Amino acid sequence: MMRGAAFVAVAFALGPLAPAQQPAPPRVNATLTVRLAAGKAVYAMGELIPLTLEFNGAPNAGYYFSTETYDRSGRMWTEQYLVTPADGVDDPLAEYYRSGVAGGGLRSEHVLDGTPFTLRVNLNDWIRFLRPGRYELVVRSARLHSIARNAVPELRSEPLEIQITAASAEFAAGELAKASPGYIDTLARLR
Repeated sequence: MMRGAAFVAVAFALGPLAPAQQPAPPRVNATLTVRLAAGKAVYAMGELIPLTLEFNGAPNAGYYFSTETYDRSGRMWTEQYLVTPADGVDDPLAEYYRSGVAGGGLRSEHVLDGTPFTLRVNLNDWIRFLRPGRYELVVRSARLHSIARNAVPELRSEPLEIQITAASAEFAAGELAKASPGYIDTLARLR
């Protein structure tokens, strides 16, 4: 009993152990640029918002971008789409992914060689706008990796402004017609 007490006293006298120092991530010249693929910044609520994500990096054979474009879960978790104000948006598929789904998929690499690697995504797969207004989008990505498994910086895009307007009746009818071309004709015949 006495030994245990003496050991505890010695441990407290020495103080907490110093945390292991993690080396700072090496400087890697890599960027993520997000563009509105439709070339416009104003969208109606419910309108498809295509984005182009461009990853680029100065030549560095020790680093690469992961190029996966699908996951068996149906959703890629490599990017996070951050929109402010956050109370004006939600995740349209949050309930589905809360239930837990299997993941995994094929992966490949794009070595940092000064040429861009681009992805085309739809913001609507991640974000649903709940009301009209001006919003700011920032995309964070974990696609940058080190071949030696060194720490790497997270890629973060510059903010991008998007304006969301109320959907007009004409827009809503047009979207419905695109989704089911025969549906409008069928409704008209039933009246």
